[in-house]
Amino acid sequence: MFKDINYYITEWIKSNKEFFRILKVNLNHKKKKNIIYDENLIKEIHEKASPIFVLSTGRSGTKYLTEIFNLFTKLDVHHSTKPEMIYYSKYAYENHGKFSEKLKHIIDASRLEIIQEAYLRDRIFVETNNRITFFANALAELYPNSKFIHLVRHPGDFVKSGIARNWYKGKDSHNLGRILPKDSAINWEQFSDIEKISWLWNETNQFIEMFKMQLNDNSRLLTLKAEDLFGNKNEIINILDFIGMKNIDHNIIDKKLNKKINAQSKNNFPDYQNWKKEDKEALMRQIKINDKYNYDLF
Repeated sequence: MFKDINYYITEWIKSNKEFFRILKVNLNHKKKKNIIYDENLIKEIHEKASPIFVLSTGRSGTKYLTEIFNLFTKLDVHHSTKPEMIYYSKYAYENHGKFSEKLKHIIDASRLEIIQEAYLRDRIFVETNNRITFFANALAELYPNSKFIHLVRHPGDFVKSGIARNWYKGKDSHNLGRILPKDSAINWEQFSDIEKISWLWNETNQFIEMFKMQLNDNSRLLTLKAEDLFGNKNEIINILDFIGMKNIDHNIIDKKLNKKINAQSKNNFPDYQNWKKEDKEALMRQIKINDKYNYDLF
């Protein structure tokens, strides 16, 4: 009971801090003058807005990246965006290529108004919520000036985090959005926790790689490793430059560089280098695309 009370108090404080932060930013970024709210405005937002979407498996440094982005009031940053699209993220994965127009309507209905708000205040909308990953194709079409950051993390570290959070155990609402194999030949029920979460890492990143190949526009794409973010000022500056934040004061980011964000508070599962041989082999059976990232899996 006390744990629940503490959780809700903490969330209330965080929400209020975020509310006043956004209020302060909006006061400094007044809306454009002489706006005509009609169908032409919606068309203009789709054609001219330049939102940034971070694609990932989750648990890959998106919270840290959010904290860096929040240092700059020019950026309108959303991490746990509402609606979060927990279930419909899975729906997008399952129906990718079947109902593309329907998926575009779903994601646009949930994001147009907040992207509009950023656009009318001359700010850059940034979403680091991994739930939009399987909507990448729809977002690329809806917003032709959008850009995408692919954030990837070592699969062993990702699996460790997922196991600590009881993924695929059905113990939290986010389980509704965890994808499952489409291939009926995969004996999912016989998979260990390591195999299930390794499969999730591979399938999600493989989806992103296919999207990047189909988009075929390097000016709209940036791929980076989570491990390269922490304490790496040049990498942060490179990311900011990619999203249109040029000639920034580099000193602004110094205080955030070595601060860990959203770290696992308690995790008894060993670090990857200390895994048993059979556990590493279980992971490697599911990881098919590591040649693109060259992580040490041995």
